[in-house]
Amino acid sequence: MKTNTNKNRNEGAQSRPEQVSTGTKTSDNTTFFNFRERYHNLNQPADYILASLARWMPKQHKLAKVARGVITIQFPYAPMYQVTRELSELGFWWNAKRNAWQHYGGKGNV
Repeated sequence: MKTNTNKNRNEGAQSRPEQVSTGTKTSDNTTFFNFRERYHNLNQPADYILASLARWMPKQHKLAKVARGVITIQFPYAPMYQVTRELSELGFWWNAKRNAWQHYGGKGNV
């Protein structure tokens, strides 16, 4: 027969500093991904995204090609995590079929 006991539930659950999320860094010193910025940038037109690339990521801006409002960036090498994270926050998607990062110029994911 099961008996109910009235144990103090807070007794075993202690707050640990490593479990409390107060900063913007993870345990391996990589920054969190900003989904709010990504979804905001998905609806931005191509000229806005190109201007952002020119200002914040000039090397990637030189690799960018625009065709019918779609911005495509192909790298000759595998980019660092920081670069792919920033491209994702600008609203770019990885297109495995074309092996490139693409932004659809405010048209959403086509």
